[in-house]
Amino acid sequence: MPQMAPLPWLIIFVLTLSLILISSSMIYFIITMNKVKLNFMSNPSISKKIKW
Repeated sequence: MPQMAPLPWLIIFVLTLSLILISSSMIYFIITMNKVKLNFMSNPSISKKIKW
């Protein structure tokens, strides 16, 4: 069994790791965009220049 096990577990590990990275980066991006939007909303001069 130990001879066959490493490859599938490696694939599962890599897939899980990539999914975690993608999801965390998406969450970070969404949070950053929300902060930027809030900054624009709080600053009237910028929000007048940019049409939402």
